[in-house]
Amino acid sequence: MRHSIEVVVSSVSIGVGRLVGRERERLELTAAVDEARRGRGRVVLITGDAGIGRTRLCEEVEAYARAQGFATFWGHGVDDAPPYWPWIQLIRGFVRTCMTPDIERALGPAIDDLAFFLPSLRRNARVTELSPDDPAALHRLVDAVLMLVRAASAAQPLVLLLDDLHAADVASVKLLEFLALEIHDAPLLVIGSYREAEAGVRPAVGKLLSSIGRRATTIALKGLDAGAMAEIMRDVTGLELDDNIVKLLCRRAGGNPLFVRELARYLRSSSEDDAFARAIMTIPHAIGDLIVGRLGLLSPAAKAVVLAAAVAGMEVEASLLAAICRLEPAECLSSIEEAVRIGLAAPGANGIAFSQALVRQAIYRSIPVAERARLHHAFAVVAAPSYEAAAEPRFAELAHHFAQGASFGGWDKVVHYERLAGEHAAKRLAFDEAVVHFSRAHERSAKIDPEDRCELLMVLSDALLATGESARAVEALVEAAEIARAHGRPRLLARFALRAGRRGSALRHSPQFVQLCQDALDRLGDDEPALRAQLLARLAATRPSAERTSMAMRALAIARSVDDPAALADTLLSAYHVLDGAEYLQERLAIASQAEELASGLHRRDLVLESSDAHYLALVELDDLAGAERELSRCALLARELRSGYYEWLTRTHEAALALARGDLADAERLADEGYRLGERAGATREARVRHLLLLWRLRRRQNRLSELASRALEMIAVAPEAPIWRVLLAQSRLAAKDESGARELLGTIDADGLPRDELWLGTLVGLAEIAIVLGDLTSMSLVRDRLAPFAGRNAILGRGAALIAPVTLTLEQLDVAIGKVAGGAREPTPTGGMIAVEMELSGSEWIVRWGGVSVSIADSKGSRYLAELVRHPDRELHVAELAMRAAGMADDGEAAGPEVDAVRSRVEELMDVLGEAEQRQHLARANAARESIERLTDEMLASRTKRTGPDIERLRQSVTKRLRDAIKKIGAKDALLGRHLSQALRTGTTCIYSPLVTPNDPSG
Repeated sequence: MRHSIEVVVSSVSIGVGRLVGRERERLELTAAVDEARRGRGRVVLITGDAGIGRTRLCEEVEAYARAQGFATFWGHGVDDAPPYWPWIQLIRGFVRTCMTPDIERALGPAIDDLAFFLPSLRRNARVTELSPDDPAALHRLVDAVLMLVRAASAAQPLVLLLDDLHAADVASVKLLEFLALEIHDAPLLVIGSYREAEAGVRPAVGKLLSSIGRRATTIALKGLDAGAMAEIMRDVTGLELDDNIVKLLCRRAGGNPLFVRELARYLRSSSEDDAFARAIMTIPHAIGDLIVGRLGLLSPAAKAVVLAAAVAGMEVEASLLAAICRLEPAECLSSIEEAVRIGLAAPGANGIAFSQALVRQAIYRSIPVAERARLHHAFAVVAAPSYEAAAEPRFAELAHHFAQGASFGGWDKVVHYERLAGEHAAKRLAFDEAVVHFSRAHERSAKIDPEDRCELLMVLSDALLATGESARAVEALVEAAEIARAHGRPRLLARFALRAGRRGSALRHSPQFVQLCQDALDRLGDDEPALRAQLLARLAATRPSAERTSMAMRALAIARSVDDPAALADTLLSAYHVLDGAEYLQERLAIASQAEELASGLHRRDLVLESSDAHYLALVELDDLAGAERELSRCALLARELRSGYYEWLTRTHEAALALARGDLADAERLADEGYRLGERAGATREARVRHLLLLWRLRRRQNRLSELASRALEMIAVAPEAPIWRVLLAQSRLAAKDESGARELLGTIDADGLPRDELWLGTLVGLAEIAIVLGDLTSMSLVRDRLAPFAGRNAILGRGAALIAPVTLTLEQLDVAIGKVAGGAREPTPTGGMIAVEMELSGSEWIVRWGGVSVSIADSKGSRYLAELVRHPDRELHVAELAMRAAGMADDGEAAGPEVDAVRSRVEELMDVLGEAEQRQHLARANAARESIERLTDEMLASRTKRTGPDIERLRQSVTKRLRDAIKKIGAKDALLGRHLSQALRTGTTCIYSPLVTPNDPSG
């Protein structure tokens, strides 16, 4: 039995019988089933014309798979069905029959995402529904489906059958495309079937299926040969046919098994002697006539029911047919039985079903045009209440029927249901489908209320943005604004401006948005102070720095003068990002707190989320990193619950910045890359690219790989020549490439006094300080020091992505040291290649720690020994096992531990080089082999020196990390700046490294 929401009894349907002539295809598919059972999953696509046998072949493979212990589930593409309809069918079938507590546990929080398909799956009431404003939610939905099929197939191998994909919505096919990339190692087979010709007339679907086909196995079903045709004819008619007649039949029918079976049925029911000859001469052109001819075998009532059913769809409830045909329920059911008896249809779950679309199409085309329109309108009127109230509302079908029956009245209904269908599609993240429905509604909306037309254009604009069609989205926005202006609706104009300029919108800085805001302000007058305040705050972000602050302050003054908490909270959050100068930090902190208080009182969790993000940024700037981490955890939880892709991107970027501040370089790079991908998915591609590059800047600098970013810096200078931050990056990358003259030339083009006082100002100054220190440029160092001095105790960050540059106090200390050296005489190289690194010396039972003229002492311990080994070898990665081995050797005699240890150490160093190269080139097998060898060698050496065997690397990593942090904490208690330097410069993990920050003569820049 199929696990599907739609129960279709196909044993009596047209075209179903013994599988004939498909042995090669059947063997190929059963082999795919066997491969899936062994954990090698794949997607198989079956293509072919109508009636060629795609579904019948799938049924045969399903039977084989079930015999092998597979669970099988079906989904069907249907015209005008709700978005994701095939997947909804599959998942409902699975949940009803196979969901277990073990699978639920394996899904974890992802089960709340699957509630998108089946609301009863929701486990966390705080998690909101996926937002149509959040394209990134689509990718979380894909992940949830992937987790489900993986967890389910781990319990029992699966075959998923997706029939008639040519009729499926774009979102469903996209989901299949994502799935095809991820199931190669799962006991799972996905079989999709479609008609290539029909897919070709729907470009978006056809393109996706072609893309899937390039990675999938494709089986193209062709016509049957003469032998197979003869077998089918014998099965249906019981006649032995002359070979010449079979050949002629095969040529005329194109080998289509449905045509042959239909012809056989026609012959069997015909009493005319020459029917066979006539039929042969008319196939396949008259196949429709053969099907429609059987309508003559029905009573008038049954014929009326079949015609109405053909207009209504592939499956129709008996109660609706009875209402359209004005029949009593019993008479309607009797009529359905007549149609089933002669093979025109099959019994549906609650009425009648057409098992072959070709049969329904033939009957539909036989209905006169005027009668068709009448039936469409009648059906739409009768079906509307139940279709609207269905668990999966069928708005698109109602729009279709009202449109087809528009000559009987109801264009307003067409617009109404097309818009509802678009909103439902957007809610289901099927944005391509939403664009289609909203566009249709717009085309037919000339006579509806102007405000409704404007609203329709705004939702169309939103959907277009979600699909990446920014130009068309702007066109829709402009048209909406023109309608609002023409009809004197300034309030409407203002609402559109606020909607288009919401945080994270791609339209926010477009010229059209700026003009829209200005027009709305000009037309509102003084009657709408709350709207004026919000518009001013939005508009301030687009103004030059000289104007933006005063405009934001004016907006706040207006918002605070009216009793509208929601407008005030919105204005506060807009002003927060406008007042981005370093001197406004306390104001930003106060704004974030007040906005959060207002948002909580309003129960507006979306505004609470924005306030939380703002509060996090302020805490980072205040150098309260512990408080910032707590706030970030809250922000990430809210972003997850609200399914905000934009803020999920921001929080992941913030996590990368904090990891970088802690010295966890591997985590920082991973999180930065994840954040960039989330930003792209959230539609913030340009902003994500900028934030990612700023993070990479600080990361590559710590990795001594800054020269890699020179080309990226040049690209950004070409795009945004007015932003000095990119020239700072280019200068540092040139220093890293030993191009001191190029860096000096760039430094001369940057006016430290004329830098824009925006969110990048403080970070840009610190970057300039780093360059000036390396170049020994006394004038620049002195100027930058004067500008930075008022902000001691703060962190310099680069804007909203919070790419943490450095503590300002640390930069000031480095400037003081460098200025003293340069002013006092010639520059002297340091033993660490131009960096002021920490030095440690063991004196009795204490370690003397020196750095930049500072000297402190701490007690001897394992942590201090580990630290001493790392600072003795700056910028060199040491595996924790090797670090422990070195520390143990030092504890014995303080010198080399002998030729055996030296040999192992030399080999470990070689392997570390191999590991680094393999990881850079992503040669995972080679990297794993090198890592295992390192751990084996160091394990053996540790065992021989410490009289223990087989140390657990993870336990050792945790121990080394804890002891290092304890040692740094003790140093920090005696000198906070030195402790800060070590925290910033030390990275721990399976490998540890000490990388001194930029200091005088640092060639890495």
